[in-house]
Amino acid sequence: MDDCGGACTSMMTAGEYLQTVARMQGLTFRAMARALRVDPAVLRRWRRDLVAPSWRQVQAMTTLWGGDPHVIFLGTVLARFRQQTGMSPQETRRLLTGRPSGLPRKERRRRPRPVDRDQLKLPIGPA
Repeated sequence: MDDCGGACTSMMTAGEYLQTVARMQGLTFRAMARALRVDPAVLRRWRRDLVAPSWRQVQAMTTLWGGDPHVIFLGTVLARFRQQTGMSPQETRRLLTGRPSGLPRKERRRRPRPVDRDQLKLPIGPA
């Protein structure tokens, strides 16, 4: 669900993280809820990105199953921000980067190298 056009390729929401962990490690959501010591209904709401887990809960998730809590928490907060404000991913990217396209300047301003028109083109090799 990376809809940031490359500006946030590694970010994911807590819901995406939980679904990925469940699929990769073969865990049920009931077992995950038990490991996190939360009600399965709470985990279900996190999985659907209806409710955002707290910072400590995200840290607990990454302690158990790996990952970067900063990336997951930031992705969750940005997704929640877009839901609340109705901003598009492009508008959010513009807000975060301060650039119209959200891409780094090198990639955005890629221009072909100028051709030296004074240079002679000489045939090289047997004719």
